[in-house]
Amino acid sequence: MAERIRRHSEGRSFLGAAGSFLLREEASNNLILGMASAIAEASPHGPSRPYLATVEVDLETVGCAARTPPHKLVITALPAPAIDALASDVAEFYGRLPGVFGPEAAAATFAERWRRRTGDAVHRGIRNRIYEIERVLPAAREPAGRIRLAQTADRELVSAWIAAFSREAVPSERLNAAEVAAERIDRESLFLWEDAQPVSVASWSGKTPNGVRINLVYTPPEFRGRGFASACVRALTSRLLAQGNRFCFLFADLGNPTSNRIYQGIGYRSVCDMTHYEFADP
Repeated sequence: MAERIRRHSEGRSFLGAAGSFLLREEASNNLILGMASAIAEASPHGPSRPYLATVEVDLETVGCAARTPPHKLVITALPAPAIDALASDVAEFYGRLPGVFGPEAAAATFAERWRRRTGDAVHRGIRNRIYEIERVLPAAREPAGRIRLAQTADRELVSAWIAAFSREAVPSERLNAAEVAAERIDRESLFLWEDAQPVSVASWSGKTPNGVRINLVYTPPEFRGRGFASACVRALTSRLLAQGNRFCFLFADLGNPTSNRIYQGIGYRSVCDMTHYEFADP
């Protein structure tokens, strides 16, 4: 069998080649599907060099990889023999990587191949579980308050909350919280749970053909333990499903049993696990 890495210069080409493969497991592949759609809609003259590639064996797509700098490379499940070829191609394209994120077996194999190729130190990071939902379960008890769309006047507050979320959830990722807050508010994809004052936040992004991903779920420590995050995610999930999405997806840190319990109580069910590997110059 001959492995071939086929790079794609823009998102539409990538989706044309990889779409049917990715849609076989839309929930598992929701991150790459959303990345490719965002790249397809972005200006081709942007400052970053996105990487989009299909991995083919005997002309059949068996896996995919994508990256938007400065973030990690994201990969799907891949046959082990093809990972050598992928690591070689990514090294030729970028030279260095901050890390890789994908299903445990594929991510671990890629990390080891990268270590051998570059000499980088490799550290296993956060493990995430992907959840999906089609129907929201009724709440046993709702906290006081309501969900509302974040407004321009909320930008300073939600910027601070997004920065805090990043430090807790993805400390290895460099995130411009103010830029993210402004973009999500402008796109009307950022929501607050408000009980006399804002007490929790959640957002959506990464639209796929049949679903959408919920992320940036954060409640400041002083407001935790009162059900605000659960109410915010439940309300946003209900809203997104009512808008015609068949599924909603989200990623939960397996090291945080509280968030996993919250999502399961809303009706989210487990799909698969993904692992972060961090790379560093030794």
